[in-house]
Amino acid sequence: MTTIQDVARAAGVAASTVSRYLNGQLRVSPATEAKVLEAVSELGYVPNAQARNLARRRSGVIGFVVPEISNPYFGTIADYVVEAVERHGRLVLLCSHRSQAVRQSSYIELLASGAIDGMLYLGSFRSNERLATAIADGLAVVVVDEPIAGLPPVHTVVMDDYAGGYQATSYLVALGHRRIAFVSGPAELGSVQERYRGYSDALRKAGIDPSGQLSHAGQFTEQFGMSVLPHLLAAAEPPTAAFVASDYIALGVLSAAETHGIGVPEDLSIVGFDDIRFSQYVRPRLTTIRSPVDRLAQVGVELLFERLADPEAPARTEVLPVELVVRESAAPPGGREPAVPPAGRQSAAPPAGRQPAVPSAGA
Repeated sequence: MTTIQDVARAAGVAASTVSRYLNGQLRVSPATEAKVLEAVSELGYVPNAQARNLARRRSGVIGFVVPEISNPYFGTIADYVVEAVERHGRLVLLCSHRSQAVRQSSYIELLASGAIDGMLYLGSFRSNERLATAIADGLAVVVVDEPIAGLPPVHTVVMDDYAGGYQATSYLVALGHRRIAFVSGPAELGSVQERYRGYSDALRKAGIDPSGQLSHAGQFTEQFGMSVLPHLLAAAEPPTAAFVASDYIALGVLSAAETHGIGVPEDLSIVGFDDIRFSQYVRPRLTTIRSPVDRLAQVGVELLFERLADPEAPARTEVLPVELVVRESAAPPGGREPAVPPAGRQSAAPPAGRQPAVPSAGA
C-alpha cells in the first residue's frame, strides 16, 4: 500500500508538506504542487478520507496504546493518563497490544482511522512503521516512556534512564560490590540501552570492566525474573549484586531467591527500577530507582494538547529526572550493614561533562 511517505520521497518534499497540502491546510508553489500531484498519480496514492478529516473535527476521545495492563508500571501510567485527559474534558480509549506486533499495528490502524483526536503511544518495540505513517498522515501523537526510532518529528517524554542506571550501579559499588549483574527487558529498547550505558559508566568510573559482568535481557515479566536467577547462581563467580532494570522483573528475582534459599541482601543485593507500588510491600522492601510516572503522564498529555492546538510547533523531547530510593534489598557483600546507613533517597550524579543521551525526534 502506497503511503504518504512514499509520495513525499518521490516528490522530494517532507511528508508533512504532502499531508498538509492534500488536507487543504497548506499552499505550495506551482512547481511543488506539480511534483506532488505527479507523485500521487504515478504511485496511485489514495488519501485516507477519515484521516484527512481528522484535523477538521473532534471526537472528544484520546487514544492510549500500552504494551499491557497487567504490568503494574504500565497500569499506573494509564491511571494517571486517564486523570490528566479527563481534566481536559476528554475520554481515553485504552488499547493493550500485549507486546504483539500484529495487534499493535491493528490498534494503530483503528485509531488512525479517525476514531480519536490524538494518541499517546507507549511501545515495546524499537521501531514502528505503522505509527510513523499515522504521524505523517497528520495524526497528533506523543511518544511516552520508550523512545521509538524512525518516526517523523514527534513530541516525546521519557525518563532519564541513563542517570537511573548510573545511580543504581554507583550505589552498589559504594556498598563494596565488584560483581554486579545487569538484568533487563528487551536489549533493543532505547530505555534499556540507556540504563545499561549508565550501569557501564558507573562501573568504569570504579575501575570495573563492564564486559566482565553478567548480563541477561528478556521480557518485562516476573516470569523472566524467576527464570534468570538460576543463571546468575550457575556462574563460575556468581554476582554479589544485581541491577535489575525493572521492578516487575525484580519481583520475580526475589521470589526465585526465596525458592532457592538465597538470602536478599545477605547473598545477593538487588536494586530495581521504576518504584512500582508493590516495591515497598515485598520483603525485603526493594531498593529501586523511582520514576515519576505521574509527571510522565501529565507532561505527555500536555504535549498532546499542545500538538492539537498547534500541529506545526517544533517537536521536542522532555527528559524527566529519577532518584534512588534506598530500602532493604541492598547491603554490602555478605549482608553487613553499611558503616553509615544511607538516607532514604540518594542521588549519584553522572560523570562531569557526561550527559544522558536525549533521543532526538525522528532518530
